[in-house]
Amino acid sequence: MATEKEYTGRTRSLKILFTIVESPFVYTKKRLAEIYGVDESTIKLDFEAFKSAGFDLDYDKHYRYGLSADRRYENLKSLLVFTPKEEDILTTALNKYGTNNKAVEKLQKKLSRVYDVSKMNNTFDKNFLTKMDKLEKAISDKKVVKLKDYHSTNSSSVSHRTVEAFSVSAEDDIVHAFDLDKKGIRHFRISRISKLEITPNDWTNETKHYLQQTDCFRIHDNKQVNVHLRIKVGAFNQLLEQFPMARAHLKPTNEASDTYDFQCKVNHCFSGLSNFIMGNYDNIEAIYEPDALIEHIEVEAKKLLEKRF
Repeated sequence: MATEKEYTGRTRSLKILFTIVESPFVYTKKRLAEIYGVDESTIKLDFEAFKSAGFDLDYDKHYRYGLSADRRYENLKSLLVFTPKEEDILTTALNKYGTNNKAVEKLQKKLSRVYDVSKMNNTFDKNFLTKMDKLEKAISDKKVVKLKDYHSTNSSSVSHRTVEAFSVSAEDDIVHAFDLDKKGIRHFRISRISKLEITPNDWTNETKHYLQQTDCFRIHDNKQVNVHLRIKVGAFNQLLEQFPMARAHLKPTNEASDTYDFQCKVNHCFSGLSNFIMGNYDNIEAIYEPDALIEHIEVEAKKLLEKRF
């Protein structure tokens, strides 16, 4: 049986390897030694063990380490990322168990989230991981951060935002924050932040920090409503390409092989969903509920017709 010391060493080595995979070319040997409370010579031994196991390491001009971009690294990446074909096979297999199985529904949601992450390719994106690292540090230290050159879809603008970030979700590509300028909770796509700066200023609004529910369109809202649509294959494909997490809420209909029912809870303003419906109107067979969604689409369609281009 392994001694406590041996087990601790193995655990440390695995954590170091995980750190390098999660944040490539961010940490030096010296910094890793400081983090894990060992001598730099111990880190060198860990690196030798990694090499013996087939994980080749490389470093940049600042001697920060990451996995080499060779076939071994690509093989590791292929193990962590689902292809669309692989995900379809798993989803088809799960659907055979029936539509009213709670365990199956739970697995479908997990699968959709995993596929969403792999599609984003953020797992192996250095810039994304660097921003994640800074955000997590700012949250840990309770410091205000500046989101520089943030590309906002809602306001169709690029601007700096000063916020108290209090929660991040890599799989959703979202940082939850209290916006100091707008005096309220806002949600920002991490991938749309050009640069991120941690300021020396402490939080002053912690009592106002709270998480909101998220729908498959990545919209946060605690006033979600149920929606039910029937869509054709064209809309089915578009929905999955734009919003992969919607897969957990799609079921083939019994009436036709090329139609699907889409049922789930979404934000009460129908953000994301209404744009999808209007962009794929010829492949939307029916909107069953709620009436508020039908009315909303009618209003938006009227605005579009009245607009002069």
